[in-house]
Amino acid sequence: MQEEADALAVQERTLLDDLRGLERERRQKIQELELIQADVETELTALEQTAGEQEPAVEARLTELYKLGRPGYLRLLLGLDDFTSVMRAYQTVAMLAERDRQTIAAHRATLAAMRESRETIGARRDGMLALQDEARRSRRALDQAVAAQSQLIESIDARRDLTAQLTGELQMARDRLRTSLAVLAEGGTTDAEDAPLPLRPFQGQLRWPVPNAGATPAGSDTQRGIAIEAGAGQAVAAVHGGRVAFTGPFTGFGNLVIVDHGGQAYSLYGYLSAIDVERGAAVTAGQTVGRVGQSPSGGETVYFELRIDGQSVDPLEWLSR
Repeated sequence: MQEEADALAVQERTLLDDLRGLERERRQKIQELELIQADVETELTALEQTAGEQEPAVEARLTELYKLGRPGYLRLLLGLDDFTSVMRAYQTVAMLAERDRQTIAAHRATLAAMRESRETIGARRDGMLALQDEARRSRRALDQAVAAQSQLIESIDARRDLTAQLTGELQMARDRLRTSLAVLAEGGTTDAEDAPLPLRPFQGQLRWPVPNAGATPAGSDTQRGIAIEAGAGQAVAAVHGGRVAFTGPFTGFGNLVIVDHGGQAYSLYGYLSAIDVERGAAVTAGQTVGRVGQSPSGGETVYFELRIDGQSVDPLEWLSR
């Protein structure tokens, strides 16, 4: 659970960093668009001012040309007799025509630039609005991700606190179990005439309580039990012959069966959903003592512990390989 909490914290930092980076990038793009729009608007203002200054002159020239009628500049040449006057008038007409052409061309260019600037401003405004919408969506996603991660981390913290509480209760349960086994050993529950075969010669050859699908440590330094994965309701068998010394609920181990194999050797079967033997009954190796249930963590497992000379031993050294 600590590893899970650390992984979630790293995941939270990574997610937040990614989202904040995206938000910074979008904010930067918006600022760039605002600067570009400001430049374009400044340029548009200058163009509008230029167009305003050009319009009176253009209008005046067009009015003059309209007054000249269809012949236009040609009328200025009519009525001149001598060649010198005609040439001077021609040069004057050519200069006026060129100037008028340039004036009108400049005005048209100004109007075209104004249209282009307005289109650019419209496109930039649309792009900025789209980026602003995207930034708002990213902000909402960021807030939702932060809330989800915070809730998940709070859940991990709560589970960690619960695990610490369960660990303490389980340690007390182990102490009680150790005391109970000591009492059983002092009481001598197995009579000499029906004592089973000694357990010690079978080290490394005991059958598994259930077919082994995986076993993990589930005890402590002084109580080295294992949790064996199994299917719900599956039969749990005695690993060796003996007599049932205890059956019933036991805090921290669920329904528990303890089999006395004689010589202060005991096998323990916990997390059972049902118990199929009675206290004091003789059992043989392979006989069903109960059914697979759930561990406190919720997995379908069997708690198995083996004690030799009253001391907890590693069950994997005694079970068949």
